[in-house]
Amino acid sequence: MNRQITITLARPSTALPSARPVSAIDPAASSGGEADETGIVVAGRDRGGHGWVLADLSGRYAPVEWARAAIAAYHAHAADRIVAEASAVLGRLAGSAPGGPGGGGSP
Repeated sequence: MNRQITITLARPSTALPSARPVSAIDPAASSGGEADETGIVVAGRDRGGHGWVLADLSGRYAPVEWARAAIAAYHAHAADRIVAEASAVLGRLAGSAPGGPGGGGSP
């Protein structure tokens, strides 16, 4: 089953109270048609401590594109922070879009 359909079917019908949602990135080592996907998700916990994936934006992106997607998800979900797989991600985020964590301007 398609990942987006699976997420949609599993999504609760009411908004979940979430403590500190985060946008997370696991970048692919390369970009292009044959590259692995860059993992981008927004996740949070409900009041009972259960974890929820709030959005999955994973896909094949050029570095500047995945950085912008992660920052957009950060804003769209009022995330507390962006969690990254590698420290190199921080430099890409800072140089890709204003308003992201470390990107200049207010988050």
